[in-house]
Amino acid sequence: SPDPGRLGGEEEEERARLDGLYLLSKLPERASELDRAEASWSAGGGGNAEGGHLGRMMLARDGESGYTPLHLTVARRDLTSLLVLLDAASSPGGTTDGDGPGGSGGRAAAHPLRLLDGNATSDGSDGTLMRAAAASTDREGLTPLGLLGASSRVGLGRTRDSLRYRNLTR
Repeated sequence: SPDPGRLGGEEEEERARLDGLYLLSKLPERASELDRAEASWSAGGGGNAEGGHLGRMMLARDGESGYTPLHLTVARRDLTSLLVLLDAASSPGGTTDGDGPGGSGGRAAAHPLRLLDGNATSDGSDGTLMRAAAASTDREGLTPLGLLGASSRVGLGRTRDSLRYRNLTR
């Protein structure tokens, strides 16, 4: 007989996904804590948006396609993870507060596509990390926003073709 305390396959996958999102939301905070600790241990030894732990994490590339975390979330169409990463990259100190990209209570949040385009920060900070993450390219020379556009073209083409077919069969 099945164990009542054991989760089914879909429930297990959902729990693993939620656990992963929780960890993803906490990584930027921990990276910023490490940067602050390093800065206090040695004068000028931290705080560089691109050289700090958060920056190194956001700009890390995989070995196969050269994808950064932003590229990967776009390729997988994982909107929740994408918003967590945008929030971390566009927020001072890498803090994620759950209000969306750059959202911090009363602070106006920038639209995710504007953040991906590298034209906005949500909090008035200099946006060095956000711009660097938005400008990062994969092995095909695509930024995360470019990858979104390139991968969307295929789906839009299929939709267009199916609409043409439906109109022909009427």
